[in-house]
Amino acid sequence: MEGIMVEFILWTDNPKTDIDKISHYIGIQPTEKKRMGEMRCLT
Repeated sequence: MEGIMVEFILWTDNPKTDIDKISHYIGIQPTEKKRMGEMRCLT
């Protein structure tokens, strides 16, 4: 069976949101973390 790779961005503009907890809950490991102003992204 062949695997697939999916890339997406998980982001929030709410600084109180624990984006690391969300990524752990849905079972993803970020390849890169960015902070753009008040927006935090996992890509």
